[in-house]
Amino acid sequence: MEATRKGVNLLLMVYTVLLIAGKVRGAEEPYGLMVTPVRSDQHVKLHIWWNSSLPDDTNYAVTITHVDSEKCTLKDSPFQNQKHIKCAPIVFGAETNNVTTPSDDGGVFKHTCPIQHHCTYSVKVEALNFPLSIVGLVEVPDCVEGLCSCHYTEHLPALVNTSAIIDRATNKLIVTWTLGTYNASELPVNVTPKTISIGVRRGTNNDLGWGGQHSSVVELTFPLASGTHSFDIDHFAGSKYVFVVQLKVLDTRDCERAASPIRATEPKRKIERIRSALTGAILCTDTVNPTFTDTNTFHVDEFASKDSSGLLLTMVFLDSSNNCERSMPSIKLMNYSARSNVNARARGDADYLEVPHSCLRIGREIGKGAFGRVFMASAVKLPGFSGPKIVAIKQLKKCSSSDEFDEFLDEITMMKKVGKHPNIVALLGCCTIKEPLTMIMEYVGCGDLLEYLRKIRAKHLAKAHQLEIGAQLENANSAQNAVPGNNIFGPMVKYLDLLHTSSSTSDASYITQTDNTTRPSVTETTYTMLSGTMGDEDNASALGTCSLEYVLDHKELHNFAKQIAFGMEHLEELQITHRDLAARNILIDERKTLKISDFGLSRTGIYVNTRNKKVPLRWLSVEAMRDNLYSNKSDVWAFGIVLWEIGTLGGYPYPSVSNHELFAYLQAGKRLERPENCTTEVYDLMLQCWREDPNERPSFKQISKHLQPHKKIYIDFNEIQPTYVFPPTSDQIRLAIANNK
Repeated sequence: MEATRKGVNLLLMVYTVLLIAGKVRGAEEPYGLMVTPVRSDQHVKLHIWWNSSLPDDTNYAVTITHVDSEKCTLKDSPFQNQKHIKCAPIVFGAETNNVTTPSDDGGVFKHTCPIQHHCTYSVKVEALNFPLSIVGLVEVPDCVEGLCSCHYTEHLPALVNTSAIIDRATNKLIVTWTLGTYNASELPVNVTPKTISIGVRRGTNNDLGWGGQHSSVVELTFPLASGTHSFDIDHFAGSKYVFVVQLKVLDTRDCERAASPIRATEPKRKIERIRSALTGAILCTDTVNPTFTDTNTFHVDEFASKDSSGLLLTMVFLDSSNNCERSMPSIKLMNYSARSNVNARARGDADYLEVPHSCLRIGREIGKGAFGRVFMASAVKLPGFSGPKIVAIKQLKKCSSSDEFDEFLDEITMMKKVGKHPNIVALLGCCTIKEPLTMIMEYVGCGDLLEYLRKIRAKHLAKAHQLEIGAQLENANSAQNAVPGNNIFGPMVKYLDLLHTSSSTSDASYITQTDNTTRPSVTETTYTMLSGTMGDEDNASALGTCSLEYVLDHKELHNFAKQIAFGMEHLEELQITHRDLAARNILIDERKTLKISDFGLSRTGIYVNTRNKKVPLRWLSVEAMRDNLYSNKSDVWAFGIVLWEIGTLGGYPYPSVSNHELFAYLQAGKRLERPENCTTEVYDLMLQCWREDPNERPSFKQISKHLQPHKKIYIDFNEIQPTYVFPPTSDQIRLAIANNK
């Protein structure tokens, strides 16, 4: 018995030790993950907490991924290699084990998975610096703390036989409708149709849609049994006789089913036309009912002449059958476009940068792209300038799509946010009240940095050729018929040997990012340039002339790098992601001040690109190629490429790697080689910019401090071996491909 008792005690001791050891081992991991949907205003968020005995200063990474289910359907993923994910996962860092997310209800994280009713989410918590994680699932119910889903609105009764007419005799707007049938079993429990909502807005033309804010909007609710209502027209602000009516069915959850907007228009009674006093051409026509109003307002800045001849107002009165008419003598008006801009600012439709098109005298074209064209111009009455000023204007093309229109306005808004900085092209004014939409930019007349670098490269090669230094260089030059600056058929063969075929290597700076199979053409995409070399006809003019000295000096190249870093540091402080930082988009003035330009791809904060847009492939970071994810850290990667462009005097990145092989090349840890005139210090900075983990890359503030004047980052070109072969430019690659065909 004693032996048996001792054996049992021994087993108990072993069990206890194992149990304690298991608890200790378990406590070393995050455990007890709990996820609860909570309400935040009109949004659903997830309250996430877990237990852990890891050190108090442990940081965690939380990833929330949407899980497909029959109850919930989300938009397609922006990720090319994760099509099974319907949207971008929510990823954030946590310093505590109790968080509520997402922290933002829209804007920066608008492309991430929204937390929606009926949807299922996988929540993963990882302890940083520890190979430990915990995963849980949560399904969001139909209602969360009184905030309920409206997923069923298509089963609410529709409004049919809707109409809206103006009764001129009673001065009433009469709206009628019929409530359609519905199946109550298709609605959630305790949900029933409740009221009819009618919103009426007085418009300005027959093309008005519904939406936005407007002082004349009137909204009323009525019982379901009603089928008509009359509005007194005098209760609506404004003088125009176009009314837009929006009817909706509301239920007990305040979910709604809207009918298509309908319009009611007052019959034509009086026609008013605005003509040019110079040509007599009709600029605008409007119709009003003289029995209801004795005033009419034209927004003259929408059609004002660009000369000082003024405008003519003509009026024609029609009888009730619109057949007989009587014309009144024309009235001459002054050109009020400047005053109209003041009125637009008062209405909140424009700000202090808004100027009328009549302030611009447009000159020659200096650039173009898919958006429209860029012109050199003379501008007067610009904010902050007393006299005429030479500017570059960027105009949206005619018949642009709604997306192009919105993106152009976004670029103007972005430039306003950027403000003034010595190393960024400034927005001086804009025309957004009437088309064509126009950006008025600071004119930087000495070309771009890439052009400058290639010119000093040509001078260096020409000098080396003239001095005939080194037998190797002599042999290299003989292979290209002694053409300076075109050193690609001798030593350049080390690059050409690596090119597979002419069809596998493209010289396109921009490609469509979502297209991973087709290869773009050899033709380089033309994009915005707010500068350009003056033509011969302009040389005698003081407008835009440039007397730039092209000097190959390592201190100057250092200064270029520092200026670009200063400009990008400013954008970083404003949380603006440029997305297209490259030597071709950096302009240079006569004082050799560099200015970052072309903000057409810029966005605020961390941005996920979900459209098929042309992007600068060879300047993209790994995460931008893989996930279409852009941030200031992806700009840092592009800055590293710009440092390489400066060091190679305009070389083309990855000259021996084709577009479709580039991502695998970078994923394998390979990077651009160190140019011979770059110090180890600056190449180490490049490698830091090209780290795969964005968080390990330096900030632009750190880069600016690193690029101090006393540091030598580029080697004097006189110290370079004469046999050194510069990486080819894009033009040289194009020429080499053409000769190899």
